[in-house]
Amino acid sequence: MTTNTDTLQQLLPLWVTGWTILRNLQRPEILPGGAMKVEVGLPDQRVRYVMAGDDPAMVGELANKLFDPATWLKVCAARELIAPLLPPRWTLSDPRYFMHHQRLAHSTLNTPAGYMLHLSETGRVLNAAVSMSDGTVVAKGRITTVGQHVIFDLIDTAPAHRRKGLGRLIMQSLANESMVRGGKEGILVATEQGKMLYNTLGWQVVSSYTSACIL
Repeated sequence: MTTNTDTLQQLLPLWVTGWTILRNLQRPEILPGGAMKVEVGLPDQRVRYVMAGDDPAMVGELANKLFDPATWLKVCAARELIAPLLPPRWTLSDPRYFMHHQRLAHSTLNTPAGYMLHLSETGRVLNAAVSMSDGTVVAKGRITTVGQHVIFDLIDTAPAHRRKGLGRLIMQSLANESMVRGGKEGILVATEQGKMLYNTLGWQVVSSYTSACIL
């Protein structure tokens, strides 16, 4: 997969900034070489480093400096390129994709029978959820905006409720609301399965996204 380097250099800092807003964290610290450090403070993720993978030497240099458990390294490059750069203490996780939508567009979707769509706002975060009649949430997602860029996050549908259009409903409802707030372009990180849905909605892969952690 060919990485669009110019687009990535523009979008990656915006995505990291949005990610910190969504989790109510301090803004990232920019390190020499361009890596962004985020203090997460969770037991399984104390800190994360996010960087483009266009300079393999920089990736290897950073990976060799880090030793503490619950440290994560997120690199916008293919797994096969990053894996040889990591010392044995690093464990790779499932591959993901850094994606971009150049022009979000408004569209009205009907909520499938038996489900209800809910939108709520907490500070700078807009949440969308789909529930059953008994209140059980079966699909969800959220966004925040950084300028005209909309960062989509935690888009998920319960396995038993997939292939019913709920993921599409969540994505489009969030996109519709984001445009009211000045949003024009979308950014997200997708799983393999999510990528298939987002492709049908006009999203494009900018880069592979490889994650590794020290357990």
